[in-house]
Amino acid sequence: MDWFAFAEQMILAAERSGVDPQLADRLVRQTFLGAARMLSEDDRDAAALKRAVTSPNGTTQAGLTALEDPSALPAVVPETLRRAHARALELAAEA
Repeated sequence: MDWFAFAEQMILAAERSGVDPQLADRLVRQTFLGAARMLSEDDRDAAALKRAVTSPNGTTQAGLTALEDPSALPAVVPETLRRAHARALELAAEA
């Protein structure tokens, strides 16, 4: 998955919601950096870390319901990988 594209879409969505562009960029960067730091420094898996930092019935949990909907990331990630793999095969055939 292209994390830069994901970050870009998060920033654009925040801006469309009225968040100042610089603040939107800073919040997304902090979110990504914090998550990456936790994943590299903590022995728990991603699911356990998500549970540890998400308040039950909080705003993050509410937002995650959209991302975890079967028509969202669970559908997009496999399709992203499929397309990247297909292109890799095309490029290999051209070489």
